[in-house]
Amino acid sequence: MEKYNFDVTINAGAYTEEPAELIKNTIVKSKFANYVTFMTGVKSSETVNYIGGGVTIQAGGTCGFNASGTREVSQRTVSVCKLKVNENFCMKKMEAYFTQKLLSPGSTYDEDDIPQIFREDLQEKVSYENELIVFQGNTATGTGNLALCDGFIKLCDDTSTVVRASSGVTFVGNEITVMKSIVNSIPENIRNSAGLQLLIGQDWFDLYQQEIFDLNNRWVAPEDGTDGRLLFTNIPIIVMPGLTGTNRIILTEKENMIVGTDLENEEEDFKFWFSMDDDIHKLKVEWKIGVQFAFPENVVYYAQ
Repeated sequence: MEKYNFDVTINAGAYTEEPAELIKNTIVKSKFANYVTFMTGVKSSETVNYIGGGVTIQAGGTCGFNASGTREVSQRTVSVCKLKVNENFCMKKMEAYFTQKLLSPGSTYDEDDIPQIFREDLQEKVSYENELIVFQGNTATGTGNLALCDGFIKLCDDTSTVVRASSGVTFVGNEITVMKSIVNSIPENIRNSAGLQLLIGQDWFDLYQQEIFDLNNRWVAPEDGTDGRLLFTNIPIIVMPGLTGTNRIILTEKENMIVGTDLENEEEDFKFWFSMDDDIHKLKVEWKIGVQFAFPENVVYYAQ
């Protein structure tokens, strides 16, 4: 497999007649944005403000006023990490290879000469890696991109009030049992919430599907744009690429999963320009991201 890195060297032989076609690897674009609540305008840190407290009902029928009960005002902080991608493209290096067919006539090029397939490939990769960071990021133990910011898994691991579901068995081979334990762990105050959703990786979802089929000769049928419903419930199952391979399941309300950012979809705003100083085409994209739960006690978390 020949690779082309326009920041360093094109690893291919000199040009012979070849088709001017580039094929990119398939990258699954992120889907988490549809299942979280964005908090925009966060440049460093901001608080999530919420109220709580119970209600004390008293017997009536008599005069007098006896105050009872409290309103609780609490805060949780959303802190964002500042991320960016910078790349160089030396278009002149494309002239000696089959990529010359992708260039416009002449010896000077502008940002429009960067092939669209490069742009799409970069945008998809940034989108996918951003989702991995949102779920798997860990500044303490992560490597590569995952060391840049903390994600939902680390938040669950570090927050004592998150509800930890345990079935006493491993997921593989006991998929339905584990799913039942997660449902049984849902706090009573949100059990009937219409906003509940179960997030699971593709690998574990496939195993869950297979066990249901083996036992009942049926599938978890997709419904309303989701990947199915948990058996015996109306809770949608969402296959989340960011959780694939993590051995984790997260169940909570969409409104409870806060993703802080300065500007929503900012990671899709790629800037390309030509620098006459060094005759290089340049790419830049910057964005901010951070995660938090408004109510950690309303999160059911299964970790194997």
